[in-house]
Amino acid sequence: MTVARSKAAPITYSGTVQPGGVTRSVATLLCSICDRQETLTQTKSLPPEALAQKFKAHGWDVKLGRKKVVCPHCRNKPKEVNDPMSKITKMPTAKASAQPVGHLPNPRQQRQIYSLLDEHFREEVGRYLNGYSDQKISDETGIAVDVIRTLRRQAYGDIKPPSEVAAFQSEVKDLKELVADLERRLNIFVNAQYRN
Repeated sequence: MTVARSKAAPITYSGTVQPGGVTRSVATLLCSICDRQETLTQTKSLPPEALAQKFKAHGWDVKLGRKKVVCPHCRNKPKEVNDPMSKITKMPTAKASAQPVGHLPNPRQQRQIYSLLDEHFREEVGRYLNGYSDQKISDETGIAVDVIRTLRRQAYGDIKPPSEVAAFQSEVKDLKELVADLERRLNIFVNAQYRN
C-alpha cells in the first residue's frame, strides 16, 4: 500500500489491492478539531479538486490550499456565546441546520459496510451475491439504505441487469431495428406502386 499526502488539501491517499486483484484508491480526510475521519474508496484515482468536492458533498468544510478542515459534526455544533455570564448557545445558521447531523457512517461503520460490499458485491458483473442487497447491508449495519447505495455506487458502481436481461434487451433492440427497416422498405414499395 502506498500512502501520500496532498499538498493542496489535508487529504491522505493510499492504494489498496482487494481480493481478486482490483486496485482501489482510498482518500482519507481528518477533522482538524475532533480527529474524526472519513474515507472515500474508488476504483480510480481522482484529483484533489474532485475529492474536495466529494467531501464537501458529505458535509465537510474543506478548501484547497487550506490545512484546516472541519467534519460535518463539528461544523454543525452550536457555538457558545462569548458572554461568561450566560450559558446560552447560538442556534446553528440556516445553512448549517439544513445539513443532516450524523447522516454519515463513522469509520468503523464504513469499514463494516465496505467489508460486506467486498464479500457480497461483484463489481465486474455489477451484482450482489448470496441474496445480499443494499437493504440487507442497511439492516445489518443500521445505516440508512440511501447511504449504503451511495457508498456502493461511489466505490463499486451501479447495479447492472442480469446477463439474461441484457441479452433480452439486446434482442428487443435488434427486433425494433428490423421492424423499422421493414416499415421503411414497405413504404418504399407502396409509394412505388402508387406511382405506377
